[in-house]
Amino acid sequence: MDIFHLEGDIPVIKPQGVFVPELKAIWDKDKSAGKTKAKKYFIYIYHMVNMKSVYADQPLEDRHNTLVRDYFGKKTWEPTKEVTKAMEKYRDLITTPEMRLLQDAVNMANNLSKHIRELNFSEKNEKGDYINDTNKAIGYIKALGPAVESLEKLRLKVEKGINEKNNNRANVELNMFDK
Repeated sequence: MDIFHLEGDIPVIKPQGVFVPELKAIWDKDKSAGKTKAKKYFIYIYHMVNMKSVYADQPLEDRHNTLVRDYFGKKTWEPTKEVTKAMEKYRDLITTPEMRLLQDAVNMANNLSKHIRELNFSEKNEKGDYINDTNKAIGYIKALGPAVESLEKLRLKVEKGINEKNNNRANVELNMFDK
Protein backbone atom coordinates (compact mmCIF):
# COMPACT_ATOMS: atom_id res chain seq x y z
CA MET A 1 0.00 0.00 0.00
CA ASP A 2 1.26 3.42 -0.89
CA ILE A 3 0.63 6.37 1.40
CA PHE A 4 0.44 8.83 -1.50
CA HIS A 5 -1.99 9.10 -4.39
CA LEU A 6 -1.69 11.26 -7.47
CA GLU A 7 -3.97 14.19 -8.16
CA GLY A 8 -2.99 14.94 -11.72
CA ASP A 9 0.79 15.01 -11.57
CA ILE A 10 0.99 15.99 -7.91
CA PRO A 11 1.45 13.34 -5.20
CA VAL A 12 -0.83 13.97 -2.22
CA ILE A 13 -0.56 12.20 1.10
CA LYS A 14 -3.47 9.93 1.97
CA PRO A 15 -5.04 10.46 5.41
CA GLN A 16 -3.50 7.25 6.79
CA GLY A 17 -0.07 8.52 5.74
CA VAL A 18 -0.24 11.30 8.31
CA PHE A 19 -0.31 8.62 11.02
CA VAL A 20 3.22 7.52 10.10
CA PRO A 21 5.24 9.26 12.86
CA GLU A 22 7.97 10.60 10.57
CA LEU A 23 5.41 12.10 8.18
CA LYS A 24 3.24 13.34 11.03
CA ALA A 25 6.25 15.26 12.40
CA ILE A 26 6.47 17.20 9.11
CA TRP A 27 2.71 17.79 9.04
CA ASP A 28 2.58 18.99 12.65
CA LYS A 29 5.62 21.28 12.29
CA ASP A 30 3.97 23.23 9.45
CA LYS A 31 1.67 25.72 11.20
CA SER A 32 0.39 27.38 7.99
CA ALA A 33 -3.30 27.08 7.17
CA GLY A 34 -2.76 25.27 3.87
CA LYS A 35 0.20 23.17 5.08
CA THR A 36 2.05 24.35 1.94
CA LYS A 37 5.54 23.61 3.28
CA ALA A 38 4.53 20.10 4.42
CA LYS A 39 2.92 19.42 1.04
CA LYS A 40 6.10 20.49 -0.78
CA TYR A 41 8.13 18.23 1.48
CA PHE A 42 5.77 15.33 0.75
CA ILE A 43 6.09 15.97 -3.00
CA TYR A 44 9.87 15.90 -2.61
CA ILE A 45 9.75 12.70 -0.54
CA TYR A 46 7.48 10.95 -3.03
CA HIS A 47 9.55 11.86 -6.07
CA MET A 48 12.87 11.03 -4.41
CA VAL A 49 11.73 7.59 -3.21
CA ASN A 50 8.89 6.20 -5.33
CA MET A 51 9.88 4.28 -8.45
CA LYS A 52 6.61 5.33 -10.12
CA SER A 53 7.66 8.98 -10.00
CA VAL A 54 8.18 10.69 -13.34
CA TYR A 55 11.64 11.63 -12.01
CA ALA A 56 12.58 8.05 -11.02
CA ASP A 57 14.95 7.39 -13.91
CA GLN A 58 17.17 10.34 -13.07
CA PRO A 59 20.27 9.76 -10.94
CA LEU A 60 19.59 10.78 -7.32
CA GLU A 61 21.65 13.96 -7.38
CA ASP A 62 20.06 15.12 -10.64
CA ARG A 63 16.61 14.19 -9.32
CA HIS A 64 17.22 16.20 -6.14
CA ASN A 65 18.38 19.26 -8.10
CA THR A 66 15.45 19.05 -10.52
CA LEU A 67 12.91 18.73 -7.69
CA VAL A 68 14.42 21.66 -5.82
CA ARG A 69 14.09 23.84 -8.93
CA ASP A 70 10.64 22.52 -9.90
CA TYR A 71 8.91 22.59 -6.51
CA PHE A 72 10.91 24.91 -4.28
CA GLY A 73 11.85 27.48 -6.91
CA LYS A 74 15.41 27.57 -5.63
CA LYS A 75 18.82 26.60 -6.95
CA THR A 76 19.85 24.93 -3.70
CA TRP A 77 18.00 23.37 -0.81
CA GLU A 78 18.86 20.49 1.44
CA PRO A 79 16.24 18.29 3.13
CA THR A 80 15.74 18.88 6.82
CA LYS A 81 16.41 16.17 9.38
CA GLU A 82 12.66 15.44 9.48
CA VAL A 83 12.43 15.14 5.70
CA THR A 84 15.41 12.76 5.61
CA LYS A 85 13.85 10.57 8.32
CA ALA A 86 10.51 10.58 6.51
CA MET A 87 12.20 9.56 3.24
CA GLU A 88 13.89 6.64 4.99
CA LYS A 89 10.61 5.54 6.57
CA TYR A 90 8.69 5.87 3.30
CA ARG A 91 11.38 3.88 1.48
CA ASP A 92 11.17 1.16 4.14
CA LEU A 93 7.37 1.02 3.89
CA ILE A 94 7.11 0.70 0.11
CA THR A 95 10.28 -1.08 -0.99
CA THR A 96 10.16 -4.78 -1.73
CA PRO A 97 13.31 -6.85 -2.31
CA GLU A 98 12.51 -6.86 -6.03
CA MET A 99 12.23 -3.08 -6.06
CA ARG A 100 15.58 -2.80 -4.27
CA LEU A 101 17.20 -4.94 -6.97
CA LEU A 102 15.64 -2.75 -9.68
CA GLN A 103 16.82 0.44 -7.95
CA ASP A 104 20.33 -1.01 -7.66
CA ALA A 105 20.28 -1.98 -11.34
CA VAL A 106 19.12 1.52 -12.36
CA ASN A 107 21.85 3.08 -10.21
CA MET A 108 24.40 0.76 -11.80
CA ALA A 109 23.15 1.72 -15.28
CA ASN A 110 23.41 5.42 -14.38
CA ASN A 111 26.97 4.92 -13.15
CA LEU A 112 27.89 3.01 -16.31
CA SER A 113 26.33 5.72 -18.46
CA LYS A 114 28.34 8.40 -16.65
CA HIS A 115 31.53 6.34 -17.06
CA ILE A 116 30.92 5.93 -20.81
CA ARG A 117 30.23 9.67 -21.23
CA GLU A 118 33.49 10.47 -19.45
CA LEU A 119 35.68 8.14 -21.52
CA ASN A 120 38.52 10.18 -22.99
CA PHE A 121 40.14 8.54 -26.01
CA SER A 122 42.97 11.07 -26.18
CA GLU A 123 44.17 10.46 -22.61
CA LYS A 124 47.61 8.83 -22.41
CA ASN A 125 49.61 7.22 -19.62
CA GLU A 126 53.21 8.15 -18.70
CA LYS A 127 54.56 5.83 -21.46
CA GLY A 128 52.51 7.67 -24.10
CA ASP A 129 50.06 4.80 -24.64
CA TYR A 130 46.35 5.54 -24.91
CA ILE A 131 44.52 4.62 -21.71
CA ASN A 132 41.11 4.05 -23.32
CA ASP A 133 41.05 2.21 -26.59
CA THR A 134 38.20 1.92 -29.04
CA ASN A 135 37.93 -1.84 -28.47
CA LYS A 136 36.85 -1.07 -24.90
CA ALA A 137 34.16 1.29 -26.21
CA ILE A 138 32.97 -1.26 -28.77
CA GLY A 139 32.71 -3.84 -25.98
CA TYR A 140 30.50 -1.42 -24.02
CA ILE A 141 28.28 -0.84 -27.03
CA LYS A 142 27.87 -4.58 -27.65
CA ALA A 143 26.93 -5.15 -24.00
CA LEU A 144 24.43 -2.27 -23.79
CA GLY A 145 21.62 -3.93 -25.78
CA PRO A 146 21.36 -7.02 -23.57
CA ALA A 147 21.85 -4.85 -20.45
CA VAL A 148 18.98 -2.56 -21.44
CA GLU A 149 16.78 -5.56 -22.24
CA SER A 150 17.55 -7.12 -18.86
CA LEU A 151 16.82 -3.87 -17.06
CA GLU A 152 13.51 -3.48 -18.90
CA LYS A 153 12.50 -7.08 -18.11
CA LEU A 154 13.30 -6.50 -14.44
CA ARG A 155 11.31 -3.25 -14.44
CA LEU A 156 8.28 -4.97 -16.01
CA LYS A 157 8.49 -7.87 -13.55
CA VAL A 158 8.63 -5.48 -10.57
CA GLU A 159 5.74 -3.40 -11.91
CA LYS A 160 3.70 -6.57 -12.49
CA GLY A 161 4.37 -7.62 -8.89
CA ILE A 162 3.27 -4.22 -7.60
CA ASN A 163 0.09 -4.33 -9.70
CA GLU A 164 -0.71 -7.87 -8.51
CA LYS A 165 -0.18 -6.77 -4.90
CA ASN A 166 -2.53 -3.82 -5.47
CA ASN A 167 -5.12 -6.07 -7.15
CA ASN A 168 -4.98 -8.49 -4.23
CA ARG A 169 -5.50 -5.55 -1.89
CA ALA A 170 -8.58 -4.55 -3.93
CA ASN A 171 -10.34 -7.66 -2.62
CA VAL A 172 -9.71 -6.71 1.01
CA GLU A 173 -12.48 -5.06 2.98
CA LEU A 174 -11.62 -1.41 3.68
CA ASN A 175 -11.35 -0.12 7.22
CA MET A 176 -12.40 3.38 8.22
CA PHE A 177 -8.97 4.88 7.37
CA ASP A 178 -8.95 3.47 3.84
CA LYS A 179 -12.36 4.85 2.88
